[in-house]
Amino acid sequence: MTEPAPADDDPIIEVEDFSFFYGSKQVLFNIGMTFETNRVTALIGPSGCGKSTLLRNINRMNDLVPDVRHRGDIRIDGTSLYDPRVEVISLRKRVGMVFQKYNPFPKSIYENIVFPLRVAGRSRRAELDETVERSLKGAALWDEVKDKLHESAYGLSGGQQQRLCIARAIANRPQILLMDEPCAALDPIATLKIEDLMEDLKKTSPSSSSPTTCSRPRALRTAPPSCTWAAWWNTGKRPKSSPTPRKKKRKPTSRAVSAKKPNFQAIHLMTPPGNHILPHYDAALNAIRTRVNAVCGSLLKHMDVLERVISGPDSDGANGIIADGEPLNEETRQVLSLCAAVLTQFHPLGSDLRLVLTFSRCGDKLQECMEEVTGIARHAKASIRRREPLSPDIVLPLLGMAVSRFRDAARCLETQDADAAREIRLRDKKLDKSHRKALALLVSPDRKDHPSLNVNLLFIIRSIERIGDIAKTIAATVVFLKEATDIRHGKEK
Repeated sequence: MTEPAPADDDPIIEVEDFSFFYGSKQVLFNIGMTFETNRVTALIGPSGCGKSTLLRNINRMNDLVPDVRHRGDIRIDGTSLYDPRVEVISLRKRVGMVFQKYNPFPKSIYENIVFPLRVAGRSRRAELDETVERSLKGAALWDEVKDKLHESAYGLSGGQQQRLCIARAIANRPQILLMDEPCAALDPIATLKIEDLMEDLKKTSPSSSSPTTCSRPRALRTAPPSCTWAAWWNTGKRPKSSPTPRKKKRKPTSRAVSAKKPNFQAIHLMTPPGNHILPHYDAALNAIRTRVNAVCGSLLKHMDVLERVISGPDSDGANGIIADGEPLNEETRQVLSLCAAVLTQFHPLGSDLRLVLTFSRCGDKLQECMEEVTGIARHAKASIRRREPLSPDIVLPLLGMAVSRFRDAARCLETQDADAAREIRLRDKKLDKSHRKALALLVSPDRKDHPSLNVNLLFIIRSIERIGDIAKTIAATVVFLKEATDIRHGKEK
């Protein structure tokens, strides 16, 4: 097993051979682990494996639950939590808790933050104001609520209420902060700010530790750089795990994976061989990626056929595109279904969440693109049947520009090249100008070769422009994926 580097200080929390029971049901099995000072530790595992139960025991939240019992011991700074001399109220002043489901008090935003200070008898206005600002900034909420501090906390959105609870938990500067999936209700940007907060707490608190639960199997890649090591849990009996001094490098096995992130020194996977969830997540992402690339390839083939349909004219080629429309739409629906399944089953965060959202957005746009390609084929077929001119001298240059842009966007999506994606968006004005020019030529009364207006051509021109717009949107999603920047509406956010 890969072993972490030695801690800077003695362990602040020690869990020794700890088992826990709800009635006759045992939910924790002989847990042995330590939490070092000035460290952030992530407890990672599937739902229901006992992560939250362990956190609740660290500040004795289970004391009032009927018919519970434990074996073993949990110590903070060498003192057993179950020593009769330990006062639970004093313990909880030192050990803060952030729950998975937000629970603001029925008070104003300001009073929610200062509540623990008032309970402790601290009521100086200057101290309260400073604490409110510091805590809200730490929870990435200050800019959103600084002008409505005295309004009800229930008026905030769900994600804002969760950040408010985090702000309230850090207001009293606890020695230990327990966080039970604190970012489950937050967007990626707010999540990154909470990760920064963990890093700041690790540096600014003289003797602090932050055990954090996470049910996301992608956590090996989304865990914050502030995380020192993570314990992976699975249901069933769990072996003891305790960080020990690093002796020598070993190759990763199925039970231990070397981390590549800075400061993420080791990851202990306590999942029995054969029950590892990460391969399933990676397989799901690979399946989505493969389907997206396949759909893009099929669309490009159909666009090449469209050029032959227009220049031919070729009604058989149009029939082939129309026949393939529904199967290809089914492929894009599978992409969307897979994205939804990954979001609901694995709850990715950070760059992984952006990756799934990018595939989902692209799935929508590829479905729209197939509808436009099929629409062009139908209108071309109608024109051929009526012996109406398709004006290849006007349509083909415009179609070539749109196809080139879509091919480049598909390549950017495959390679995740944000710089090339930005260049695609810069070429948008050229296609728009060509579109307007083509429309003007089609409706011009001076045309002597085709004096009558072919309405199908107007629809074809419009669909070609839509293909270019879809390529532009796909390029924007690539920039969003790589840089977390939204450039869809002309200016970056």
